Amino acid sequence: MKTGIRDITGFSLVIVMVFVAMLSSLAIVAVKMGALTAISMYNAGEGKQAYYIAEAGFQHALFRLNLNPGWTGELLDQQFEGGTYSINVSQADPIDDLTITAVGSYNGTEHSIIRVIPVPIKVFIIIPFAGTGVPGRTGDNGPAIDATLRKPRGLHKNAAGDVYIADTDNHYIRYVDAVNKKIYRFAGRPGQSGYSCCNPINSRFDRPEGIFIDQGGNVFIADRNNQLIREVIFGGNVVDVAGQLDNAGFSGDGWPATNARLDNPREAVVDQNGNIYIADTANCRIRKIDGATGIINTFAGGACGSANGPVANARFNRPRGLAFDAAGNIYVADTNNHRIRKIDMTTMTVSTIAGSIAGYSGDEGLAVNAKLDTPYGVAVNQFGTIYIADTNNNRIRKIDSTTGNITTHAGSNTAGNLGDNGPAIDAQLNKPNKVIAFDDVDGHIIIADTDNNRVREVTDVY
Repeated sequence: MKTGIRDITGFSLVIVMVFVAMLSSLAIVAVKMGALTAISMYNAGEGKQAYYIAEAGFQHALFRLNLNPGWTGELLDQQFEGGTYSINVSQADPIDDLTITAVGSYNGTEHSIIRVIPVPIKVFIIIPFAGTGVPGRTGDNGPAIDATLRKPRGLHKNAAGDVYIADTDNHYIRYVDAVNKKIYRFAGRPGQSGYSCCNPINSRFDRPEGIFIDQGGNVFIADRNNQLIREVIFGGNVVDVAGQLDNAGFSGDGWPATNARLDNPREAVVDQNGNIYIADTANCRIRKIDGATGIINTFAGGACGSANGPVANARFNRPRGLAFDAAGNIYVADTNNHRIRKIDMTTMTVSTIAGSIAGYSGDEGLAVNAKLDTPYGVAVNQFGTIYIADTNNNRIRKIDSTTGNITTHAGSNTAGNLGDNGPAIDAQLNKPNKVIAFDDVDGHIIIADTDNNRVREVTDVY
């Protein structure tokens, strides 16, 4: 945590202290205490926390630590730059104010306050984005938060920031306008599964899942139960780009992609050269359609299994999610291996960057040593931060691009639907399937909270 000094002439009270402790039972909630305000933060994984108290009249970013009602504790003789302080923390419950006092010697003089002003800590909260939580298919042309969804699984955003949603069990694609926050029907017939083309509104899909929007505004849809990858051409019709209708299987490498067979494809992504990469899930492969020729081949994987190395020798187990980083490398949610894998597009090798065996562990440590449970989705922002839909752990996990360490960014131990407008790490999610990451703020994401029949947003506050 960074701190700095500033002139505070005219204020009656100033910063008291900065203190880091291991108190894993606490979390973040709002607080005001008399003339003072307190702001606190912690890392959910290991409970590392920082308290500090701001000067009188400081009225933003008011948070306190608390998860265990009734907790009180005393911590003595803590060393800080400039002196030793005795710190007492009491009344840390959801109702009463949190009282923190610090007394000691600062630069040789006895003080109960010091002039250290910390840089504001960014706190991420979770808010509704689309869906009420009640399963249904209502609300088109109205506010997205008032609409009803049914098991949304796919998400992507276009250049304007509009968010496209695969409303999977309603069998159609919807989008939320970035400006007015209203939801609209984009493609498919609400509640009508099947297959038809070509006008987007009149087309039918069967449990569409992954969505990807290329730089030309074309929308690629993994039409899972139809065993197809389909494209909604920008301003035009729906066309099939890979697979045979209702004919699951594996065949067609070296042939036009529309002659190939896929098996439960869950996602398709498109690179800057127009090449299409498909998570051919039940075939345990990543397939590639050449953007110039339309020919499909296996790009990585083969028989189901788990192996790193050259793409031809690598093995996956039911991969469901794909994402690019800024360099064009591909990240794979290797679902049944409980791992996130990276395909290095320079060396053409596959490596594991997160996960080992199924479970939940490892926050604050290296991601490769952590445990995930059936991750369905992955996303990477411009900062290189990797976000994982750790589906059966009901969490979104986050990998720091600098350290390689993993933390929980949203969600907690219990599946549920609580926590709106509070800290994301205290919220409940229910089988999140996909996540998209924004490039404006590292940490700004949108989650397909699938079994809650909602889409939720994690955004920052101070």
